[in-house]
Formats: sequence, C-alpha cells, structure tokens
Amino acid sequence: MLIMLLFAVSFVSATDYSIEKVAINGLFIENETVALDLGTRAQIDVWVKGFAEKDVKVKAWISGYEYDDVQDVSETFQVSTDTLYRKELYLNIPQDLRLDNKNYKLYIEVSDKKDYVEKVYSVHIQERIHDIIVQDVIIRPGTMTDAGNTLAVQVRLKNYGKRQEQDVKVEVTIPQLGAYSVTYVDFLDSIDSNDNSESTAFIPLKIPKDAPTGDFQIKVKALYSNLNEETEATRMIYVNGIDVQAEKQAGSIVLISSKKDHALKEETEYKVGIANLEKSRKSYTVQITGLDDWANYAIMPASLDVLGEGSGEFLLKVIPFDSGLHKFTVKVLEAGVVVKESSYSVDVATEKQGLFNSNRNLILGLMIVVLAIALIAAIAQGMKPEKH
Repeated sequence: MLIMLLFAVSFVSATDYSIEKVAINGLFIENETVALDLGTRAQIDVWVKGFAEKDVKVKAWISGYEYDDVQDVSETFQVSTDTLYRKELYLNIPQDLRLDNKNYKLYIEVSDKKDYVEKVYSVHIQERIHDIIVQDVIIRPGTMTDAGNTLAVQVRLKNYGKRQEQDVKVEVTIPQLGAYSVTYVDFLDSIDSNDNSESTAFIPLKIPKDAPTGDFQIKVKALYSNLNEETEATRMIYVNGIDVQAEKQAGSIVLISSKKDHALKEETEYKVGIANLEKSRKSYTVQITGLDDWANYAIMPASLDVLGEGSGEFLLKVIPFDSGLHKFTVKVLEAGVVVKESSYSVDVATEKQGLFNSNRNLILGLMIVVLAIALIAAIAQGMKPEKH
C-alpha cells in the first residue's frame, strides 16, 4: 500500500514541462529581490522547457492589489520534447498600489488542463522620486462648441512621487488649431501627504473663429521638477466650424457622422442629419463619389423632404470589398444646390479589430449627431415668432 501511495504521489507531481528561468525587465532572477516602481510596466520573460507534447499557457501575477490581481496570461501554445520556449508577459504596476508593505510576491505558473508548475519570486515595489499624473480634465461648457467660443479647462493633478513639487507648469493646447493657454500650480504635496491632489483654476482656451468643423484633440501637459519631467493627457472635442455657420446662413445645417476604420465585408453606417431652419418645406438629395471602386453602398432614402423648422436623416450603408486606404466624398444638395460637401479617408482592415474601431467611431458619431440635432431644434424653436 505504501509503495502504491508513493508511486501515485510521484505520478501526480510529475509534469511534461518545467519553468527553466525567469527575467524581469531583462534581469534574470533566482533568489534575488527585484525592485519595481509604481506606475511602470514590467516585462516578464519566462522560459518553458517541454518534456512531451502538451498544450500549456503561462501566467504571471502579483496579488495584494485592492481591486484585482495584477496579472497577464499568454495564449495557449504547444510544447514538445527537449524544446525551450520563451514567452513575454507584461505587468502594469498600478499607480495607487498600497505600499504599507513594499515587499510583494511574483507568481509564475505554467499549466495545462490538469496540472501546473509554479515558481515564486520576491519583488520590492517603491515610489518614484518624481511622479505626477493628470488625474482628470474638466471642460466647460462641454466637449461640443462653436468656432470663436472660449472653453474653460480645469486640470486635476495627483503626485505619486516621494517629493513635493513646486511651480508645476500646466499647458493646454489644441495643436491642430494653434490654440494655447498656460497656468501654474504652486505646490503639490508628495504621496506621503493626505492631500497629494490639486486642481488648477479654469484655464481659458479660445477656439479660432475660422476653425473648420470636426473632432479635435485637446492636449494637456504638466511639466515639473524644474521642467525636467512631464506628463500628458488628451481629450476630444467637436467644433461646429465655419462651414456649419455658412450652412446656417443658407437656411440648412447638415452634420455627417465621421468614420476612420472599416472592416472588410462588414457593414458600416453613416448618419447624415439635416435641419431645415426656414419655414418652407425643402427637398434634399445625397450624391456619393469615390465608393464604387472599393465598396458596395446604399443611401436611404433616395430623397428627403424636410418640413419648415424640422429635421430629417439619411442613412448611408457601406460594405467594403477591398482592403487598404481609400477616399470618398459625400455631397448633400437642396434643390440641386450643394449645401454640404465632406471628404473622408478610411482604412479598411481585414481583421476584426477594424470592425471594433468602426463601431466605436459610429457610436461617437451618432452621439454627436443626436446632440447637434437637439441643438438645432433649440435654435429653430428660438426662431419662431412669439404669439401675442
């Protein structure tokens, strides 16, 4: 019985693979403790040796984070006899990891469906001397505005560094439009303080009067440690530019949702929202050029009648049959006169991530159109004469 039991234990603990060696950020480790900084990305290299054919995966993790384990897992791969494999994993060390005890355990595991092998290493996680992040960006009155308006941008900073920072320079820019503004934060306490966050006053950011319609990136940069260190964040805004203002003067406003990425043989939709600012009915049509060579498409309806001070919508459906970079143009006509013309450059991907990005941009575009039509309706309501 004892012999049988020993044989069973030996059989269960035997594996068809082993962890040969591990490196953290290029440093091979055995019994050493490796130091890692908060807010950094650690590369974990694991060498696995096979002793038989087996489907396995590699996992690396650090437990003890308040919200979840800090972990990464490889794809499943097959090992073979006397063959060595290297797998790269990455651990993003959270900025807000509690450091009451700075010593953590790094677990490396290789497993199949029934068995696993594991090794454990010591890591020392510490604060960096200088480490500020942009915690939040607040934009008022909102992320949709007209050319010529002034936005108020407030930036909240947080110091995860070991030293107090002074005279932190905060720059807010829209590089595409040449808009720029700057302010300073006098003091920002260290991570050891109970209050290591600080918000700027609202920073005025003027949108040029001649800005075109479209999506623009607001870039926020904080420079600290005598301007030798910097951190950045970005936010997107939508500007109703000079072409929308010209449309308003012509009695119609047209907004077309924007897309950058398409997926091969997958349908993508464009919304063409129209507001008639005049009192009489208007009839609109849409012309498309540049799509025939790389996509099948349909525009619905063929024509659109919009009541006075009313709104309506076209739907353009595009199904690419050729991958790569392509261009096309959308023209909206009222009584045969072009009231809106927009050109697009899109990237047609053969993989599914192209579809994901397309759907994401579609949702953003639809949100913009809905907000714009609501704004147009409010404008139209204001144009109605008061009843006495």
